Amino acid sequence: MGSGKSTLVDAVSGLIPISGGRIRFDGANEHYRLVDLARLRISYLRQAGGVFPHLSVAENLQVACIGSRMGKVFRLPPVELMTMLEGKDEQIAGTLSGGEQQILALAMCLVKKPRLLVADEVLRGLSTSAVTTVLDLLEREAKAGMAILVAEDRARDICRVAVRFLGLKGGRVAASGEGKLITDKILRDIYF
Repeated sequence: MGSGKSTLVDAVSGLIPISGGRIRFDGANEHYRLVDLARLRISYLRQAGGVFPHLSVAENLQVACIGSRMGKVFRLPPVELMTMLEGKDEQIAGTLSGGEQQILALAMCLVKKPRLLVADEVLRGLSTSAVTTVLDLLEREAKAGMAILVAEDRARDICRVAVRFLGLKGGRVAASGEGKLITDKILRDIYF
């Protein structure tokens, strides 16, 4: 049995029904489905496979803008992410490395200018330098007002930028607190 991280983000994203309780976003009770995400300006970064593998990098970014309030609410992808994909605009996304696909998938989420980013394993497959870049970017986006929910195995890395940390074990909250105050001992107690 897993800790429940992916189940949590799947429920918040409307991929699976919730069996009890409520999901609140922006002060309202929401019982939404996956099709409601664009209307609510919620971007969901899947654990894996968040790109269209037969389209180019540029085409993936163009497709990501479709449905963003009919293309009216979007932005250019963050420079930090596009620098990691420099010179690959015409490359077919399925031929990118796993880390590059993850960077592209994150860029696709962020061009939608979401109010909430829900990310499952955002750091998966990334190099050490890419992890630092992504964490800095997420921290900046949060400071600018974007709500971000991250389910991540690399808890120590995420704690560096997390405003609030919830450690799940068996689907229940096993620890919580300000991300920067979560110690290695707390993480070991939860996950090992």
